[in-house]
Amino acid sequence: MKKIKILATALFLAQSVVVFGQLERQNGLSITIKGPNTKIDGVTAKDASAQTQHLRFLTEEYQEAKVDALTDKFYFRYNIFADEMEFIKDGTVYFLSKTENQIINFVNLGRKFTVLNLNGELKYFEINSVGNASLYTKKNVGFIEGKVAKTQFESSKKAKFIEKKDDYFVILNSELIKLPRSKKDFYNLFGDKSSNIKTFMKQEKLNRKKIADVTKVFNYYNSI
Repeated sequence: MKKIKILATALFLAQSVVVFGQLERQNGLSITIKGPNTKIDGVTAKDASAQTQHLRFLTEEYQEAKVDALTDKFYFRYNIFADEMEFIKDGTVYFLSKTENQIINFVNLGRKFTVLNLNGELKYFEINSVGNASLYTKKNVGFIEGKVAKTQFESSKKAKFIEKKDDYFVILNSELIKLPRSKKDFYNLFGDKSSNIKTFMKQEKLNRKKIADVTKVFNYYNSI
């Protein structure tokens, strides 16, 4: 696993000399880089239990990725906690600047992320389904501060990262909203196609509380 990580990083660094000089001329698109980043929201490796460090990331290893229609390969790691796409250049961690509607395609993972405006802030969302009604996942990781024992009767506790429930969002009529929780509001999303959706879910035995099933529902809706 360590060899793969070293190789991936080496490949990225080897390509960066060429890639970063060509970005402005690739299909009329460009990406901008923000950094360097030396601290992640004040959290360093010493701040949290080693057993929870990996929870910050979608994957611990840097993964091959494509950006929009650019033909170059990149190696990114999605930092869920910081909500940033990281890469390493010259031994320093950098963040990719967020550009609204930009798409990051993790080739080998088969997963795509995009940048959407949520309440005035640009955030990364995983793409579940795209069409007349689009479905997205906002991944979440929390951080619990440690505690130093003040007396002999107290116990010290190490800071730690924790997994939190994902949030799900929908873009309908150009508006980004949270996926409704109530059955009535859920079906109302689909307007005059709601009866089709009810029939489809019943036939396929789908559960609207399971994101994999909801993704199937949106894919179906976008096909009719």
